[in-house]
Amino acid sequence: MPGASLLQPSIARADDKITLLARQNFLDGVSAFDAKHYGEARDLFLQAYAMKRHPVVLLNLGLAEVRVGDQDSAASGANHLQQFLREVESPTADQTRDAKNGIAEAKKRSAYIFLVVDVDGAKVLVDGQEYGKSPLTEPVFVKPGTHDVEAQLEGRVVRIQVQARMGALASGQLNLRTGATEALPEVATQPEKVVKKTQIPAPPTVEEEPVATPTDETNRWANDVPPPDNGPYMNPGYNLTPGVRTPEASPQTEARIDIVHWLEGKPEALTALSIGAGLGLLGTIGFGIGASNAKSTASDVTAKIVGETNNPSDPSGVLPPSYYTATGSPIPCGSVADPSTAHPYYATACAQLRTNIKAHDTDIALMATSLVLTTVSIGGTLVWYYLDSNAKTGTAPKDAGAQAFVTVVPLLSPHHQGLGLQGTF
Repeated sequence: MPGASLLQPSIARADDKITLLARQNFLDGVSAFDAKHYGEARDLFLQAYAMKRHPVVLLNLGLAEVRVGDQDSAASGANHLQQFLREVESPTADQTRDAKNGIAEAKKRSAYIFLVVDVDGAKVLVDGQEYGKSPLTEPVFVKPGTHDVEAQLEGRVVRIQVQARMGALASGQLNLRTGATEALPEVATQPEKVVKKTQIPAPPTVEEEPVATPTDETNRWANDVPPPDNGPYMNPGYNLTPGVRTPEASPQTEARIDIVHWLEGKPEALTALSIGAGLGLLGTIGFGIGASNAKSTASDVTAKIVGETNNPSDPSGVLPPSYYTATGSPIPCGSVADPSTAHPYYATACAQLRTNIKAHDTDIALMATSLVLTTVSIGGTLVWYYLDSNAKTGTAPKDAGAQAFVTVVPLLSPHHQGLGLQGTF
């Protein structure tokens, strides 16, 4: 008995130190969240939750993970937010709204699988990690790709593979009754811990008074009230003396999703950009080469015509006075606008020269058109990116009904070269 009584104060002090450390990690995580350092906030909230499984920490952890931006964090954040809604009996309306908004945002950046098992009570695992027992009422969020899914019950297991795509719901059916099964190795079973739904009020305070500041009375994990915008959530009494009003959080501007992840979730935008910019770039290069070749050929033909007029190889190539300008320059091809005015001896060469000049001018016009198409495709995609739901991590696009669709197409005819707009307005 004396030994047991001596151990109690040290245990209380150890638990109190864990509480203080968890609270400090939580507060540091809130500061990092406010500074939009979401990766740092995620790590701090995760450490705090490992020490004190408080529901507000779980909510903040999920919100921070979704804002980090990568696929793994988005999937983990959605799973944590679902856990928060599942375990907390009476979350506030704002907490429920922000948790659901975070889950909706994670659906754009990750994949999610809905799993159906033909028997209840089976343990369900995805990539070796347990997600609960059947029936599962919520999807499991994962990063895009192929995932190993299995269900286990009473020494039997069935495994399948599910292909999950970003922003899309995949499903899997696990049939323990009729599917191919195999025996699981026998393991010593331990009584499972029953997870009870918890109210927002915090874990009980320790009786041992820790070494701390005079504001300890208000540093409790309870009475959590959200700030004006969506997270992070914290007790308004943290680190404040009694009677001092909690300062309102300054409005935050949410981080814009990067264009690479946006394109991954918008296959139609990626397709339009690839086709428009790709064809425009190929056209710019191809028509540029064609214009250069036509100009080179025209220069060669011109040199031959000039050489022949200076020293004709045939008497019929001597130009009469009417084929000279007032300054004495020869014009064997006659009027540029009228091919029939060319001297008969030079008619064939002049026709080739006109063809080369026309080809050069056409290729230049098409090259310019292709360059404009490339620019419009890239610029249009950027405009689409900035306008689509404001492209932010915390907002969802509103249903605006029918929208305008416009595409740029080359306009080619014997008399016109350029661009045209085609679509619905």
